[in-house]
Amino acid sequence: MLKTYSSTEHVNEVLTMHMGPDFILANISIDFREDLTSDDIETAIAEMDLRIKKKSPQFKRIFIEAEKRRNRIIAQLMQ
Repeated sequence: MLKTYSSTEHVNEVLTMHMGPDFILANISIDFREDLTSDDIETAIAEMDLRIKKKSPQFKRIFIEAEKRRNRIIAQLMQ
């Protein structure tokens, strides 16, 4: 779903934590296009958050971070 946004270059990672039967927390790392402004990214994140919650109401807390794909790869290699 998140890959369909024109603002998204790559979805780096999706982590979820199930806090209960109707409460899921998600942490999502996305590499956004280089040409976007911070306002564009904030708008995209707000739209993504709303879309996920509308489609799957059990997602109560969603954290979306902007992170370059190469930075995510380096962090994983250092673990």
